[in-house]
Amino acid sequence: MIIAIDARPLSRPLTGIGRYTYNLIKQLVELDSRHVWHLYSDQPLAAHIPKLPNIHVKTGNVKSDIVSTLFAQAIFSVWARKDNIDVFWSPRHHLPLLLPRKVKKIVTIHDIVWYRHPETMPTSRKWLERLLMPPSLAASDHIIAVSDFTKHELSNALGIRADKVTVTTLAPTPLPTPKTSNFPPEHIKKPFYLFVGTLEPRKNLGNLLTAFSEFSLENPDINLVIAGKDGWGKVSVADISEDLGIRDKVAILGFVSDETLHTLYKNCSALLMPSIYEGFGLPAIEALYYCKPVIATTNSAITPALSPLVINTTDHSAQAILQAMNRLKKTPPQAAPGLNIHTWADCAALTMDVLTMDVLTLDV
Repeated sequence: MIIAIDARPLSRPLTGIGRYTYNLIKQLVELDSRHVWHLYSDQPLAAHIPKLPNIHVKTGNVKSDIVSTLFAQAIFSVWARKDNIDVFWSPRHHLPLLLPRKVKKIVTIHDIVWYRHPETMPTSRKWLERLLMPPSLAASDHIIAVSDFTKHELSNALGIRADKVTVTTLAPTPLPTPKTSNFPPEHIKKPFYLFVGTLEPRKNLGNLLTAFSEFSLENPDINLVIAGKDGWGKVSVADISEDLGIRDKVAILGFVSDETLHTLYKNCSALLMPSIYEGFGLPAIEALYYCKPVIATTNSAITPALSPLVINTTDHSAQAILQAMNRLKKTPPQAAPGLNIHTWADCAALTMDVLTMDVLTLDV
């Protein structure tokens, strides 16, 4: 079988969808050596991909996000014809809409934030989602959702049939242990709560910091560490912290290496992830892997059904986040024995089932 993948997430620093794509590709190429894999990208890949005879990489050299979309829509379809592919899989919401009819088309959906909370997205990305996700869903032969929450959202909000969607639950990313154990650095003081994610409006950092400032009045020993690259919307954690009078209690690290991320998860007291909306949220499952409590809003896939270590807020307001933090401090949740965490091998096996299942229907 010849399978092509939209590998554009691997040409950027690996955050949520990039981690998902990278970990799945690493597992998929090892499942069955008879398959041929074509990785298509608008830019050279930044992530390491094994050099195997059945893996072929085609890239462009596009710098603009808008041109990237046009490139993927036009050039990926041309490459697909030349490579005579059987299946095209997009791990990032959008399919090339000019693919040959005979090609089976699979798309992964992480969330529908453009529909539920468009105000938390930059205008260009919001319109790309509005223009390309609905026709991609219609053109797809099958859809992968990263959580039951996302599957229900697709059904309830967009009218997608449940039998057209398969859930492949995500897994924690294997993080390398640092070669040296000089933690904490001088600017990080223990104990601390941790936030991991892109700094953008959807992550609700303003309310998180407001809640933490109130929490600090009664709990001055606890600090906050913010790890993540700057996103859109000019969310300045430094300015907000300064205005709230807690700048000395907030460490802002920016984008961190996997080694540093491992150390942060290992040493934090809890992960705070009170996003306005999350289809899944990889930092949550990674923190749970380290048996750390997680505070998350109810409007996400991160609930106590996932783990007893999860505390849900009643909404995404500062007051609700503060109440959850007080609850965490007063009565820390206890992990159940044998906490069941999926692996990327599990996720890859389910994904491969979807890819091969659809091809088999060609002969029906």
